[in-house]
Amino acid sequence: MKKGVSCVVLLGSVIILLVSLCVGTPASYNYNQCKLNLQTRWMGSLASTIGTKNMFQIVVPGTHDAGSYSLISDKPSADRATEYNSLQSSYGSYGSILGDSLVEWSKTQTLTFADQLSIGVRYFDLRLTWDVTISPSSYRFYHFLLTSYTAPDALRQQFQTFVANNPTEIIILDFNHLLGFNSTVLHTNFWDQINSIFGASLLPSASMLNMTYNQLIQNKYQVIALYEGANNLARNGVTVPGYIIDNGFVLGDYSNANRVPAVLNFEYNSVGTNAPTSAAKGVYYYPQFIITAFSGDISDGIKSSLTNPLSDPQTLQTFTRQLNSQFDGFYNNISSADIRVVYVDYVQDTNALGQAKVATIRRSGNPLIVGRMPGQICSQDTDCYFGNCQTNLGFCLIDCPLANGSGCGSAKQCLSGVCKNWTCSTARVESWFTMLSFVINYFFN
Repeated sequence: MKKGVSCVVLLGSVIILLVSLCVGTPASYNYNQCKLNLQTRWMGSLASTIGTKNMFQIVVPGTHDAGSYSLISDKPSADRATEYNSLQSSYGSYGSILGDSLVEWSKTQTLTFADQLSIGVRYFDLRLTWDVTISPSSYRFYHFLLTSYTAPDALRQQFQTFVANNPTEIIILDFNHLLGFNSTVLHTNFWDQINSIFGASLLPSASMLNMTYNQLIQNKYQVIALYEGANNLARNGVTVPGYIIDNGFVLGDYSNANRVPAVLNFEYNSVGTNAPTSAAKGVYYYPQFIITAFSGDISDGIKSSLTNPLSDPQTLQTFTRQLNSQFDGFYNNISSADIRVVYVDYVQDTNALGQAKVATIRRSGNPLIVGRMPGQICSQDTDCYFGNCQTNLGFCLIDCPLANGSGCGSAKQCLSGVCKNWTCSTARVESWFTMLSFVINYFFN
C-alpha cells in the first residue's frame, strides 16, 4: 500500500514537472527592478538591519570630488590659475588636445550625480566656488577646472529628483573647500537656494543627527546638508539656518601621497589610530582611499599623451587604477574599523557599495557567515561577497544577474525564478529527467 501511495505521489510530481516544462519559464526576472532594490534603494532594502541605527552607525559609499565628471577645459578654478597658465606656456601649442588632457587629469569621477546615486553613493564631497569668470556669475563645483554645469542646477535636476523618486534613501551633501566667497551674501544666497530646492527634505538641525534611519524616513528627512565654516560664520554674527550643519565633525584622513605604497601605509596607520576613538568623540570618520597626482605627474602624463599620440592616453583614471586594484584587500583588512564612509575615486571601478553593506551589517551586530563551504546558502545577501556561499536566489545580491543570456548560471538559479534565459529550459529538462530516473529506478530495481 505504501508503495502504491508513493507511486501516485511520484507520478504526480512527474506530471507537474511536465506541465511546468510545457508552460515555460518561471516568474520573469526584471534586471532594472533588481538594480533599483539592491543599488538605487539599497538603504531601503536594508531597513530591517539599519532601521534603529543613526547615520553614525551606517556605512555609506562616498565619492571624492563628486562633481568633477564634467569640466570646462579652459576654465581653471581661481586657486589653480597659476598652474594652469604654466601648463599653457609649456604645451599651449597643442591647442584643444591640451584642454582635453587637462580635463582627464582633473576628473576623479566619470559618472554623473544621477548615476552615482543609482549605484548606491550616499556621501558626496562637493568643492564649491562662486565663479565670476563665466557670465552670468554662478555657483559651480570645481576640481582644478570648473564644472560645465552650475551647482543649483545639479542639485535640483539630479539630487532632488532622486530624493523625490526614492523615499527610502538618505543623502549627505558636504559643501567644502569654499572658493570665492568674499561676502556674507554669497553664503546666504546659496543657503536659500538649497532650501528652495530641497525644502522639507532637509534635516532641520544638527541636533537631529542622532535620529534613527526609521525616524529620518518617517519624517521625510532625506537630505543632510553639511557646510564648511558654518559655525565660524555664526560666531561672526551671520544667521545660519538650522538645516546648514557645520562639517567640522567630519574627519577624512588624507595621505596627500602620489604612490600606492605610501597611500596604503598612511591609511592603515590612520585607521588604526583614529577609527577606534572616532565614534566616542562624535567624529564622522573615514579613510580617504585616494591617490594624489602631483604637478609633476600631471605634467609628465600630459606630455606623454601629447608627444606619443599613438600610445594609450595617460589620465588620472589610469593613474588611480593601481590603487583601486588594492581596494577590496584594504577594506577586508580594516573590516572591524569604525569607519563611516567608503570614500573613493572612480567609484564604478570599486566595490564601494558591497564593502559599505558588509561594514554596516557587521556594525549592526548581525553576523556575516564567512565560513560556509562554496555552494551552501548564505544567510544574508552580503555573505556571498566573500565567495564562500551562494544566496538562496542563486547569485550575490551585491549585483544583479543580467537578463541577456548570462543571468542564470545553473538549474537551481532558474528554478528559483530569479532569472530567465536559455538555461531555464535545460534546467527544467534536467529536473524532469532526474525525477523520471528516480521513478524508473524505484519501479525496476
